[in-house]
Amino acid sequence: MRDFVLVLAVITIICLNARAGVQEDFLHCVRTGDYSRVASLLKKYPKLAKAKTATGDSALHVAAAHGRIKVAELLLRNGAEINAKAKHDYTPLDYAVLKKQHAMMRWLLERGADVNNLTSISRSTPLFTAAALNDPIAAQILIAKGASVNHQSAMGTALHEAARWRSFSVAKVLLEAGASVGARAPETGKTPLHCAAHSQALDVARLLIEHGAKIGETDSRGRTPLHDACELGPTPQLIRWLLDKGANPNARDKFGNTPLHVLAAESYRALLELEAIARKSSPPPRGKVPFQRIKHERIRDAVDCVRLLLTHGADPSARNLAGQTPMDVAREVGFTEMVNALQEHKKVQGN
Repeated sequence: MRDFVLVLAVITIICLNARAGVQEDFLHCVRTGDYSRVASLLKKYPKLAKAKTATGDSALHVAAAHGRIKVAELLLRNGAEINAKAKHDYTPLDYAVLKKQHAMMRWLLERGADVNNLTSISRSTPLFTAAALNDPIAAQILIAKGASVNHQSAMGTALHEAARWRSFSVAKVLLEAGASVGARAPETGKTPLHCAAHSQALDVARLLIEHGAKIGETDSRGRTPLHDACELGPTPQLIRWLLDKGANPNARDKFGNTPLHVLAAESYRALLELEAIARKSSPPPRGKVPFQRIKHERIRDAVDCVRLLLTHGADPSARNLAGQTPMDVAREVGFTEMVNALQEHKKVQGN
């Protein structure tokens, strides 16, 4: 009896391995677009139409990601689900957008793919992916099939996403399709202009202002786009443009911080964090810019931004709710170059 059980167990293992091998072969053929082999395997094993990879992608997800339309037709005819969910609830359409498979996108949408499918992480739609990738063709395809241009995820609309990723072309498509230029992200209260400023996306910021964005809108922390522009790697071009458009250099957030306070603390801390990462990494390959040069350029730009803010009337003596001036904050974080710029300004003003 024991021998029989052992033999049965061995046979079961062999069968399972054989089945796994067939499925692996099938998914490989789907990936490479081997139509005849896929058709042959489906004829012998119809359930393969719903086969999944180890990470949970269906065969149709695989076909969509690689633009295999003929293979996808076979899969659908054999029972594959057009809106099958993979990890984080991504559908084959999401994968087609991610891989910029425009013909596949059209094909899926014509067969009932959900143009407004929501992912489980941020409740974003395929249009958000097109925005992040700056793929205006994908955005136009989705909008033409009913994509909601003003759907809100946790971080805002697709226009927020386009601004966040400096996706000028998609931002233009979205605005032409009726995207709300003043929409606020549910969790942060930020407008698309805040996102453009934070990402130093000057061209997107210009576009948003042309469509009616307000330069002085505040988010849930009381911060304006100028505050956000001073947070991470501020550039003189964007700071100057915002100031010329009427941004208030003395606007205060809920903690009493002006843009100078933000520039003193957050821009330098972000630079120190990047430096720490760079130190742990291998030396840059030949032809790549060393981090110390990048750091020098970032500091130079930040100091230029300090001078721009001061020239436009920023108050270097303003104290936040903690009683700190921008110079106090700069000293605290070790931003010596900003301290020097503020001291230089003080001397000039004293004369």
